[in-house]
Amino acid sequence: MNPGERIPEKWTGRLVAVTLAIRNPDEFVARLDETNELGLALTLSPSGQGVATFYPWTAVRRLRLIEDGEEPRPGPVRRVSGDPGWFS
Repeated sequence: MNPGERIPEKWTGRLVAVTLAIRNPDEFVARLDETNELGLALTLSPSGQGVATFYPWTAVRRLRLIEDGEEPRPGPVRRVSGDPGWFS
C-alpha cells in the first residue's frame, strides 16, 4: 500500500473493518461511504439490504481497510447501547 492510500478518504466505496469505542468492542465490516471532520458514513448490509449509518469520530476506536482476499465478517454482531441501527 502506498502511504497516500492510508488516508481513509481514499478508502471511500471500499469495505472497512470498524471497531467502536465501547467497553467490549467487536470489529465489524461495512462499506465506507464518506468521511469528513465530523465522522464517517457507512453502509451496513444485513441480508443484502444496505443501511446508511453515521458514526462520529469520538465513537470510532479503529478503522482499517479490508485487504483483497481477506474474508470479511458480517456487520455488527452485538447491539451497541443507544444505537438505533438495524441490529437493535
